[in-house]
Amino acid sequence: MNPEESLFVKQFLAKDSAVSDAFSAEKFSMCQLACCLVALNGLSFPDHRKPDGTPDEELFKLKLKKLMKKSGYIIADLAINYYWFDIRVRRLLAPERLGNG
Repeated sequence: MNPEESLFVKQFLAKDSAVSDAFSAEKFSMCQLACCLVALNGLSFPDHRKPDGTPDEELFKLKLKKLMKKSGYIIADLAINYYWFDIRVRRLLAPERLGNG
């Protein structure tokens, strides 16, 4: 996710009334996953961005709705894999490894 998408998700969630911390945390996780998911089992997911790359709320809602129709087990597996991928990328970008460049 890029910073624009990160802020978009936070703004999108701010429009909801907070039911509980658990609800908010799970919805945040699903929104992050929706932003990052491109395809599943070879089937493309709709893009949530306009042609210029900026997130679009209506397109995002369609993508999130499609994701929410999947099994909870599938979503949980995807979320865990996204989390592991994020950790691997962050380790590659460790400031101490970047050197003086």
